[in-house]
Amino acid sequence: MAIPHIDTFEYDIADEIKRKEASIGDIASAGGDLGNRPDKKTPSFVFILLSLIILIIAGGAAYFGYEYYINKLNPPQPVVPIQIPQANDTTLLPSLSPGFPENIGRFISNVKRSPDGYTLTINSYSPVFTYIFNNENNYAGDVAYALGEERPLIGEDTFIFTDVTINNQNMRVGNSASSTLVYAFVNSTYLLFATSTESILVLRSAIVH
Repeated sequence: MAIPHIDTFEYDIADEIKRKEASIGDIASAGGDLGNRPDKKTPSFVFILLSLIILIIAGGAAYFGYEYYINKLNPPQPVVPIQIPQANDTTLLPSLSPGFPENIGRFISNVKRSPDGYTLTINSYSPVFTYIFNNENNYAGDVAYALGEERPLIGEDTFIFTDVTINNQNMRVGNSASSTLVYAFVNSTYLLFATSTESILVLRSAIVH
């Protein structure tokens, strides 16, 4: 009696596995490894830092290059300091007489020019009075010339001074061959120079009022 043939899946399964292995091998050889691919590496910290430094340097170079270009087209204008007028000004003192700055300059706090003459503000009366009174002919020609009088010729520069009192104001009136100079002290605080007694009174009136 013939033994009946019983079909099993053993060989069918084995053949199927072999076919699949063959197919996977073919695909792998044709397209590369089918295994798990490693993840892409993220940029390192050093790389990121270097990138930032490069960007900062590039940005700085661009900024300074732009500033240089703008400044070249429109150069900055120099700043002119604002001149604030001084309350006390003695710059006119040398124009009255070259000897004034050295001899009485430290005792004078202000010099004012007006159409009627000069008004000098005094901070120490005694030394100024002493010099002005004792050296009349040393400065008279210079001050008279500064007031618009003719400069005396050599040999004619001697002034003769006399005392005059008008409206309770004591004055010294000096006359030379070609010029007249009048000076007076007011309240031990001011020294006035003019070419007439009338101008001295006008200068005094401006101080008093």
